Amino acid sequence: LLFVKSHHQLISLAMEFMLSPSEEEFVNFPDYIATIDNDMWKEQGYVKVVAPEKWRKSIVYDKTAIDNMTLEKINTQVLSGKKGVYNLENIQKDGTMSVTQFEKSVAPHNRKILLKPDMDTVKSYEKMFWDKVTKGNLMYATDKLCSLFDENTNLWNISKLGTFLDKIVSFNGVTEPYLYFGMMKSMFAWHTEDMDLPSINYLHYGYPKFWYVIPSAYKNDFDWLVSQYFPATALECEGFMRHKNIIFSHSKISSAGIPVRQVVQLPGEFILTYPGAYHSGFNLGYNCAEAVNFAMKSWIDYSLKVKFCLCGHSTVRFDMVTVLDKLYRSGEINLEEMEKYYFENKSTLHPGNSKLVPYLKSTEPAVEKMETDSEDYCVICRFFIDGEQFFLQGRIPRDGTCVLSALHFGDSVDVTKKLDNLLCCSRCHVRVHARCYRCTDLSDDSDLAGWLCDVCKYQKGKVVCNLCGTSDSALLEYKKNKFCHVQCALLSQNVRFVCPSSHGGKKMIFQKRPLRGRCDYCDENKGTLIRCSEENCNAIFHLHCGRRLGVKYEVADFLTNSKGIHITCEAHSTKFESYVNRRVIVKVSHDHKEMGYVEDEYESILYLVDFEDGCYSDVLDDDIVSCDCPNRNEKDHIHGVGARVVLNWIDGKSYRVILRKASNEMCYSVKLEKTNSVIHVTRSDFTLAPE
Repeated sequence: LLFVKSHHQLISLAMEFMLSPSEEEFVNFPDYIATIDNDMWKEQGYVKVVAPEKWRKSIVYDKTAIDNMTLEKINTQVLSGKKGVYNLENIQKDGTMSVTQFEKSVAPHNRKILLKPDMDTVKSYEKMFWDKVTKGNLMYATDKLCSLFDENTNLWNISKLGTFLDKIVSFNGVTEPYLYFGMMKSMFAWHTEDMDLPSINYLHYGYPKFWYVIPSAYKNDFDWLVSQYFPATALECEGFMRHKNIIFSHSKISSAGIPVRQVVQLPGEFILTYPGAYHSGFNLGYNCAEAVNFAMKSWIDYSLKVKFCLCGHSTVRFDMVTVLDKLYRSGEINLEEMEKYYFENKSTLHPGNSKLVPYLKSTEPAVEKMETDSEDYCVICRFFIDGEQFFLQGRIPRDGTCVLSALHFGDSVDVTKKLDNLLCCSRCHVRVHARCYRCTDLSDDSDLAGWLCDVCKYQKGKVVCNLCGTSDSALLEYKKNKFCHVQCALLSQNVRFVCPSSHGGKKMIFQKRPLRGRCDYCDENKGTLIRCSEENCNAIFHLHCGRRLGVKYEVADFLTNSKGIHITCEAHSTKFESYVNRRVIVKVSHDHKEMGYVEDEYESILYLVDFEDGCYSDVLDDDIVSCDCPNRNEKDHIHGVGARVVLNWIDGKSYRVILRKASNEMCYSVKLEKTNSVIHVTRSDFTLAPE
């Protein structure tokens, strides 16, 4: 750990990983990062590099050009939430501003004491930031495609770092730098970089920037932690953290057993994040930073395990087989390394245009195929997944993917106690997650051979659930000779879960105030009733009556639903707005819209397809002309997620693509006014024209 004897030292947090190279050591970027202690960098998740004073003074800024620069993407930031868990909404403002206009509009919020603060001042402001985190009107100007480095700056010029990333891809914000203009309290949400790349951020001028970083070794733990508070979002999108809208306080993360590094960045300092390291932070006042990605060899392992967002948010994706091919041909990796990367990750890789893949396949040893159990999922989690979603998307909650959160049961959110073990009763073969079945005394390495569910352990005769009266699925003994479905208890308004002790004890407590009335479906007043979660809806019904008549029982995010469970009665499950005969503005292509009328609306399967070049699109079943599905010869078969299909595209050409997601959506036939032709679109493709 190196510290400089200047103002930079005054605000160094305890154990900051900070390097202060001399002019002789401050060599070209690829050579310098090769000298950084990789183990220390990985352990901390970042490294701060203080540029030599002579180099900083050599940077010449054209102040007039900067002041007159037009900022196109200015976001108003709105934060909602409480107790360390928040949702960040970036709402893009209409119109543009110059840098001068932006600076003047945020200047009243600046505090001179924070321009060159000591450590006590910084920590005091950090506390104030979190105490009032949801208050204030914030703006953040982001993603300005530009560099403030002069072309004559050769060393550490962010616009031309010279790592091998520049040889393999070209993306704005990834290989071409973006500028960011912040104000006091403006923030950036927790995220990893596109493709989990390392990043470099240089603070050109203005007030400091406060960073939080989670080392990449804890990346999966942090994903799990966030999914406990946002279970519905995590179920809907595997790469939901790429939405960049979640803020967690460092204290909330630390209390779950995940280390959080803290670092303050001053003008003239670089922050380099490690591959796969989550980071977040806020600005202490008006400032300007420049950032871009780079690559190093240790990144490749992370890139092959990236989780992508497939629900419409902008995301960058590389075809990693093509990348590996380019790296091999350019000498960055050898054939042995190429084989290692390919065979360890081949289930998630696709051949692309690589000519090396046929050779690799020819060297692969034969492996005996193992049969898998098609019913290998938790029956309790399965209850809370919509039937169509379960079938179309293959979102089976297998071992390690528990849909229900620790918060559903009132358990502590602790990464050392995930309890995602999938238990299988050795007698009746029912499968449940350890957490769902309240087996909280199990560890990850527990011997599960011979495990019995409560029914097989304690009863020989037939037992039924005391809440719904049925005997299907997994039943839990909550009191001697008294059994209940976990899902029934979660939905009931008079049951509270408790953590059982290591020697047994109660797993749930029945309270004395059940919901009273008559079931809207069977008109009986006996049995446990539940209520629809929709606002101003008074529908009440038995759980089993609801199941027969299409009531939806789904997990919900705790930020918007304190119970984490949403019940939608039959009336609300089938309700939709009709647009037939409405005049609309419809998107005909990515850059062209026309006026038209909705002629018809119908429900259809919509597929998200991956062109394997970073592009995705939603297509209808009629657009697919052939596939490699095992059941492709069956009439009206549904294509499976992951299938390769041939698609007729709007440019008249056919493309071989991969299906990434499937869902039932409302589709619309729209007749265009100019040509009288009819196109088929989804709701996101049109807006209502003014009447």
